[in-house]
Amino acid sequence: MTTAKRLYRSDKNRILGGVCSGLGEYFNVDPVIFRLIFLVLAIFEFSTIFIYFILWIIIPDKSHVGMDAKETMSENVKDISEKIPEITNHFGSRNNRLGWGILLVILGLYFYYNVLSNHGILPTIDLQYLFPLLVIFAGGWLVSMGIKK
Repeated sequence: MTTAKRLYRSDKNRILGGVCSGLGEYFNVDPVIFRLIFLVLAIFEFSTIFIYFILWIIIPDKSHVGMDAKETMSENVKDISEKIPEITNHFGSRNNRLGWGILLVILGLYFYYNVLSNHGILPTIDLQYLFPLLVIFAGGWLVSMGIKK
């Protein structure tokens, strides 16, 4: 009799929650492939980030395989709440603010270019143009904060 293969969040090669490394171990694929898939999907579909967090909540950590589902989710939510300050501190450092700011400006310009190229004219202010402008503004603000400090 063989035991069933179990999906779990891996402790090996973990970057954020271990979801991609767990998927990599389950499917015997390099976890970088799953990270790239999540990154590309997150750029084009923001809900992918929520999907990642849902997976983080429902997939047990390797050390919790076999636990009751409620206990697993409770432990995973606790794990996420402990990781959030670490993640926000990482994004709050000066070099990271500057890098993320530049990235946001580039993404905003890209999104805005796509909107302009679809219409072929300078747009009037509309909700569909607001998001790219907000991304550009947020990126510019982060760049300026990084330069000031």
